[in-house]
This record gives sequence, C-alpha cells and structure tokens, in this order.
Amino acid sequence: MAVLKALQPAANGLFRNPILFVITGLYGIVQLPQLLLQSQDPIVAALVSLVFSGILLFVAPFFQGGLLAMGDEAITGTTSLNTPPHLRTPRCSVAVSGQ
Repeated sequence: MAVLKALQPAANGLFRNPILFVITGLYGIVQLPQLLLQSQDPIVAALVSLVFSGILLFVAPFFQGGLLAMGDEAITGTTSLNTPPHLRTPRCSVAVSGQ
C-alpha cells in the first residue's frame, strides 16, 4: 500500500516535468554507438566501449545525483536545468578585514 501511495506523486512529478524523460533519453543515446558498433567490428566496439565506460565511470555519479535532485524538485513543484536559487548563494563566507 505504501508503494502505491508513493507512485502517484512520482508519476505526477514526471508528467509535470518531461525534462526528466529527455535527460534519461540523452543518456541512452550516448550509449547507442557502442551497440551499433558491436555488429560491425567487435574490436573497434571493444575499444569504444572501453572509452565510454571510462568516461561514464566519472560522469555517471554526477549524472545520477543531478537526476535524483531533479526528481526531488519534480515531486515538490517544477524542475529545470537551472541551479536552484538556494544553491546559488555561498554557504560560508569569509570576512577579510583590512589593517
């Protein structure tokens, strides 16, 4: 029952913010060359896969973190690719006094 209650806000957030579908689709398109090269030349496909895997190893955590943050924003309202206003301001400030 708890799962059904959680699905409704999630589905509403996705329908209000289709940008989440677009970003996920772009992630799939980035991986498409690997799939297409497998039938053409397996050695080149292995090299391309190695390069893409190395890149995604460093990019995927930031991508997933951003997608989770956008999903959280989507549930509470609307989301976009812009940085939320509360994250634009510096969290700490250092006062420098002149002598």
